[in-house]
Amino acid sequence: MTRIITSLTLLLVFTMGSAQQQSELQLVARPTPTTIKLRWAISDPLGWKLANQYGYMIERYTVVEGKKVLDQRIKKVLTSRPVMPAVLPDWEPYIDDDFVAIAAQALYGEDFELDAGGNSGMAQLMNQAEELENRFSFLMYAADQSVKAAELSGLYWEDQEISYDKKYLYKVYTLVPPHLHQLDTASVFVGLQDYYELPAPKDVKVVFGDQVSVISWNKGIYQREYNAFWVERSDDNGNTFQRITEAPFVPVQKKEKMGLNDLAYKTDSLPENNKNYQYRVIGVNAFGELSTPSDTVVGKGIPVFTAAPIITRHELLENGEVQLYWSFPERGKQLLKNYDLYRQNVESRQEELVAMDIGGVHDTSYVDHSPRASNYYLLRANDLHGRYTTSFPYFVQLDDSIPPLAPVGLTGTVDTLGVVRLSWEPNTETDLHGYRLFKANYAENEFVQVDGPVITTNTFTDTLDLKNLHEKVFYKVLAMDHRFNPSELSETLLLKKPDVLPPVSPVFTKVANESAGIVLSWEFSSSEDVVEHLLYRQSERETDWTLVRIMGAGSVNLFYLDTAVIHNTQYAYTMIAVDDDGLESAPAVPVVATRMKPDAYPMVENFHYLVNKEDREVKISWDYATEATEKFLVYKTSGEAPFQLYKSLEAANREFTEKITPGTGTLKYKVMAVMANGHYSQMSDELRIELD
Repeated sequence: MTRIITSLTLLLVFTMGSAQQQSELQLVARPTPTTIKLRWAISDPLGWKLANQYGYMIERYTVVEGKKVLDQRIKKVLTSRPVMPAVLPDWEPYIDDDFVAIAAQALYGEDFELDAGGNSGMAQLMNQAEELENRFSFLMYAADQSVKAAELSGLYWEDQEISYDKKYLYKVYTLVPPHLHQLDTASVFVGLQDYYELPAPKDVKVVFGDQVSVISWNKGIYQREYNAFWVERSDDNGNTFQRITEAPFVPVQKKEKMGLNDLAYKTDSLPENNKNYQYRVIGVNAFGELSTPSDTVVGKGIPVFTAAPIITRHELLENGEVQLYWSFPERGKQLLKNYDLYRQNVESRQEELVAMDIGGVHDTSYVDHSPRASNYYLLRANDLHGRYTTSFPYFVQLDDSIPPLAPVGLTGTVDTLGVVRLSWEPNTETDLHGYRLFKANYAENEFVQVDGPVITTNTFTDTLDLKNLHEKVFYKVLAMDHRFNPSELSETLLLKKPDVLPPVSPVFTKVANESAGIVLSWEFSSSEDVVEHLLYRQSERETDWTLVRIMGAGSVNLFYLDTAVIHNTQYAYTMIAVDDDGLESAPAVPVVATRMKPDAYPMVENFHYLVNKEDREVKISWDYATEATEKFLVYKTSGEAPFQLYKSLEAANREFTEKITPGTGTLKYKVMAVMANGHYSQMSDELRIELD
């Protein structure tokens, strides 16, 4: 019995830890083809001790007969006197049953201390437990493993006076007075037709090691069926099986609720390796019944494989290849199958397979035909049973002065917040380290590297200040390898910034009333992206501005004669610049002039010309007799363009000579006299000259 007690030490720890303050009576039933077996148990030591003194009563109620539920249940008390533990002499014929012996010792032994066969820490722990808890725990375990132990302990009853066509409600309760201890009544509803064969344990597996095996099976689906298991082994191809333990194996129950897929594990020591062993599992229920054996699993023990290769040296071959050399311990060669060579990726820290299933027991070298610039080699030795060991990393670095190719396909976008998103096609070099980005505000300027760590992807996000005067930005990118050899710069990428700054306003330089109208001159906007200028006019009698002229990006006219004005009326002028994004400048500071017509002075008369084809000249002359004349203003145009001031001549001059340019076509002239008092004469009639 000592041997059995020792094997139950671990069970006791869990049992005592789960003791409850209130007693609970639990009842289970197991129908056979002819009888119904009942087993019950109490949840705590105190309730168990009192129940042993006062006994249990069993009542049976016939509930169903045939297929009919009876209106009046037929009650029968199955016990003429309380069921109590048998007296000690009744135990003696069965004392050879270890579990009967354990139960008898728990009930009647004068001293009940755990004996673990020495001074182990677990034995000391058990000896410190209270005696009642020890007795209760071991008796409950013994009753679970032996029907005879349960019967003698007053925890079992078998009903034989029953009919197949009836179903019964069984009740078990104690006669413990309620004022001493509260114990409930347990019940179960069952009939002979509920009989079923015990299922075979499932999902049995076995894992073999060096003269050891670990058998596992699904205990979760049998948590209400079996409280223990027999594990059996065969070494003669299943002809005979032997139990590997002297007592049924009780899986340790977790404190939390068991799941349906929880596994039980049992370890077995093997007499030798390399021999087939078969295992099967048999369930044991609370009534001592055995299930059908499970399917068998088979395998053999294999020696431990711990020998590892060592990469000892390398050679750099002329064609850029690397030849590795290694050694392998003699003690592991009888299990060695072949090798796999790996290389650790410096960037990702992941192992990359270089070659697999290389060499054999007597091979000690291999040539890597495609090494990287830097290599951390790992050699994995595979044994005949699918296991492996791995060498320590071995570093090999190649001489590398060849840079990567320049990146291609550089593209990008700029959004309205100034965020630049760049991308390019990734380089394919195996020793690529990353990229560097360069940018400039002008294509002809030196490109400056963008600060930050090495770019490790083929994308980059930059930010720009949109409120400066640089309308464009230029980017280039280069690649570098792990030796920091740089590639050539990529092709330049031009990106136009979203325009958020309006153009600079134009500036008027002059406004004056002249005989033909009001003359304006100005300086265009200095912004480079201006595509047109808009000239506006507003009279003193108007509330809105009127667009009077549009000048495109190529316009060079810096003055304008406004003839569509009314005498003795004041006019204001302003101008707006528009850029290529449609942004408008602030209006130019307005200028003001009053239109006064020179009606008091006659116009120039006898206005004519003379063409000298030989000298390719044209002579223009006129007559004017007014003595107060100070100067003459000559206006000129060609084609359909408006007249513009061409010459200003002293009053003594009544003519001028014009060189003829081939292909000039039609020339038009007008002349106006300016008086000493600042007034103007009327504008002359148009002088029209048709040239070949």
